[in-house]
Amino acid sequence: MLGLGTSATLLVKNNFGRTIEPLRHALEHRALPEGSIYGAPELGLYIGFEHLIDDLRLGYYTGKIPDYIVIDRRSREWLDKTEDSEPDVVRRSRDMLAKGKIIFSDSEFQLYQITHPKR
Repeated sequence: MLGLGTSATLLVKNNFGRTIEPLRHALEHRALPEGSIYGAPELGLYIGFEHLIDDLRLGYYTGKIPDYIVIDRRSREWLDKTEDSEPDVVRRSRDMLAKGKIIFSDSEFQLYQITHPKR
């Protein structure tokens, strides 16, 4: 329910559109239309759903690695809350973010560009 409550609060206050505009701009100029993006589902209202994947575990179970990850308050709270119950998931997520490059950051969002391992 944490995600739903956070999302609903932002949308009801009609603040989300104004808050997300700088992130949307960064995504449009860097990630769209080709990159895969892990982020909250409400981002799809502003950038479209075609490349957006809602996966708080950042591909732990699928083995997929996105091109970009959007971290917001919901995902930060989830990582902190889940550290004891799913330590391997959180460790992999934090490692992936640590290896990524922050290409946008403000008080609400951080946009990471993820470097894929060489195959």
